[in-house]
Amino acid sequence: MVVVVATTGVASWSSLLSDYKTLAASPGVDELQLMSTYANPSNSKAMVESYFEKIKAGAGNLEKAGVGIGIYYDGRNGYAKDWTNSSAREFVENVVSLGGGGLDIFRLMKGKDDWPHDEFWWGIFEDFISGQIV
Repeated sequence: MVVVVATTGVASWSSLLSDYKTLAASPGVDELQLMSTYANPSNSKAMVESYFEKIKAGAGNLEKAGVGIGIYYDGRNGYAKDWTNSSAREFVENVVSLGGGGLDIFRLMKGKDDWPHDEFWWGIFEDFISGQIV
């Protein structure tokens, strides 16, 4: 069984959920997921860097650090188009350059809704998994 704690960059309503260091130190938590990066905010690199610092302080490494990508922010179904080939690749490159090794891709599916609609994601994911993004 894997326990994933989904977290956001703004969790001021909960002192527990905003305490990444303590959550990362818990042996009962396998991974934390940073959800505030789903829509690729302009300050995402700084957000990820701060998140990673807190995870490292609690767990000693980044094994519990997942970074969320909302691939459904593609300009369809009322969502803004926040991802392009270049912005998605840059985002993943930033995660890797900061030491991250975990991407949590929200709404990755093939079927009725067929996410991702944008084909560029598959090449980026392949490069990430094969270690070609450094």
